[in-house]
Amino acid sequence: MVNITIDGKTLSVPEGTTVLQAARSADIHIPTLCDHTELKPYGGCRLCLVEVEGARTLQPSCTLPVSNNMVVKTATDRVKAARKFVLTLIFSERNHFCPFCQVSGGDCELQNAAYAEEMTHWQLQPNWQPYPVDASHPYFVLDNNRCILCRRCVRACGELVGNFTLGFEGRGARNLLVADLGVPLGESTCISCGVCVQVCPTGALQFGEYEAMKKLAAKLAKEKKLKLYGYEENGGTHLFVLAKEDPTKFGYPKVAKKALKGKVSLDGGIGVPAMAALAVAGFKKYSERRTRIEAEAKKAKK
Repeated sequence: MVNITIDGKTLSVPEGTTVLQAARSADIHIPTLCDHTELKPYGGCRLCLVEVEGARTLQPSCTLPVSNNMVVKTATDRVKAARKFVLTLIFSERNHFCPFCQVSGGDCELQNAAYAEEMTHWQLQPNWQPYPVDASHPYFVLDNNRCILCRRCVRACGELVGNFTLGFEGRGARNLLVADLGVPLGESTCISCGVCVQVCPTGALQFGEYEAMKKLAAKLAKEKKLKLYGYEENGGTHLFVLAKEDPTKFGYPKVAKKALKGKVSLDGGIGVPAMAALAVAGFKKYSERRTRIEAEAKKAKK
């Protein structure tokens, strides 16, 4: 075991543990974008930078292994300034227009990270260069305007699925997410598993329209031998849930009692697509998140 101190809290963790993993084990929050618990550490976004005693520069906590008697600080002024700068660079590189994005309002990890740092704008001027949108796939839409180059989807396609369909071409700001050797996603070797959409932290990869989502959900329900449930509150975006029993029993707030075979509005008509809700786990997670948001909103009004 290795002893490490994070924000004044001393921990004993197994050798080989990263600083980020050690922090999470102690419920110490370090923001991330490219990191995912089911994927190998990548260290691409640099949002998880921390201050390590004795180190000249800030270090990425997701790839930094702990060492004995290491002292780490996660919320110094230097660290906070670096996080805002990293987010500023990410926002200014592509066309991130939050009011027009379907995942805005809680489902976008980039937007959530900016709110956590109390950002209301970014100082660098975007280059306003339009990036291609690929809607050739029957189930998914690929929008490079919203891509942050975190490579979560590429890594998930290779590490979790073993299909290796997705990749990047180009360099620097001209880097583009592509399928195979640059063919349209709908003509690629994609097997329509949806894992890339599930792990995408922004709106770069999304499920398509209602009928396409319904067909995919029905296909998955048949393969997994589960029932397909759908709900609607006030019309709008669609939610499909695969479960053995009616997921309203898990406490989804204000969900309609009448099933409409695949329609639901997640935020009372705001229109947030349920990209990660093709399982009961995603359904429960959304319920918990919405309850928390409503509680924070009531607290803010007081």
